[in-house]
Amino acid sequence: MKSLLASLILLVIATTAIATEPPPSFIRSFGNTGASTHRVQGPSGMVFDAQGHLVLADGAKNRAVLFTADGLYVGEYATGTVTPPRGVALGTDGSIFVCSNNTPFLKRVYAPGGGTWTPAGAPGVSYGITSDPSGMLYMSLTTVGLVKSWNEDGTAGAWTAAPPPGAGPAGLWWADGSVYVACSGDHMIRVYDALGMLVREWGGFGSGPGQLNSPQGVCVNGDAVYVADTQNHRVQKFTRDGLYLTHWGSAGAGNGQFNQPAGVAVAGNGEIFVADFSNNRIQVFGTLPVAATTTTWGRIKTLRK
Repeated sequence: MKSLLASLILLVIATTAIATEPPPSFIRSFGNTGASTHRVQGPSGMVFDAQGHLVLADGAKNRAVLFTADGLYVGEYATGTVTPPRGVALGTDGSIFVCSNNTPFLKRVYAPGGGTWTPAGAPGVSYGITSDPSGMLYMSLTTVGLVKSWNEDGTAGAWTAAPPPGAGPAGLWWADGSVYVACSGDHMIRVYDALGMLVREWGGFGSGPGQLNSPQGVCVNGDAVYVADTQNHRVQKFTRDGLYLTHWGSAGAGNGQFNQPAGVAVAGNGEIFVADFSNNRIQVFGTLPVAATTTTWGRIKTLRK
């Protein structure tokens, strides 16, 4: 009986980590060829704006850079004292905000009306920033282990979440009233509600399906959660409840391989963009178009009288 019970337990453990869908296919990459402005160096946090542009924190170049979804360079904004930028978020008016893991500032580097500013005070060095539709900004204060909120005018907000000591909150994503936090210190994904209360968590250290190793980026799209599993050199996909769906990637520099992926974002057409940090490029994944085929069913013969 004990032997049968042990077998059932092992079966349950094994089946919880089986992929339930195929991984996406590699489609294209950009950011590692062409003119200097088109090349990225240490890309990490990213998000799509209302025009469908990919807005990217380009770390070693100290800028927020914009590309079309096809990888064409649009423009850039220097991040000034926020070096290197690691996270990027959008304001309600299209403003671009950045944060850094080296300098303790949140900064608006672009506003439609012009001008930039840095809020008073030093919120702490950060790997991640996100925003909600009301204009509230959320930042992971990695060194002090908190996730806190700021208004677009730079004043502190009331929302705070406190991951466990040593969790190392990094990348963030707001979705439907919840803030998803990639905790690189203890290799977990945590979800906090509108009151800053923990509602679910998953992950844990390891390289198996569903396990994580220092995740730096997280993105929510529809019912799916994508995680940049940085030190496992892959991307994993989960349900919003944390159920493992699939993963793709391995260590390397080839198409579909990664070297410390640090950010994920999903375009309006469903294509998945991954910031391949140490390979200095953006890779795009999705469903490849089905090649057209022709089928011959028979021959047509003309009858003559």
